[in-house]
Amino acid sequence: MKESHLGRILMESRRGMTQDQLAEVMGVFKAAVSEWETTYPDIFMLPSLSAYFDLSIDEPMGYEPQMDKTEIRKWYDRLAKECITFLFDQALKLCLELADE
Repeated sequence: MKESHLGRILMESRRGMTQDQLAEVMGVFKAAVSEWETTYPDIFMLPSLSAYFDLSIDEPMGYEPQMDKTEIRKWYDRLAKECITFLFDQALKLCLELADE
């Protein structure tokens, strides 16, 4: 996970909206909004903030998946084939080994 961009994203997303206005919408004090822009909000506020600004929670937190959709599809196809070919215990063992990687 990379560094959080939450503060920058909140400031950009507010687009002219004051901290007071955002605080009113979110049901918090202005000081909380100011703190969010320099540190992190309460984790329970992330869904509300994300929904209000039409963002995924991943983006402001700096999360990027380790695999892209093509890689995920490749592994899915391989594991689906392995699950058909091997006994369940062998397929499960392979899945766990791949998950560890």
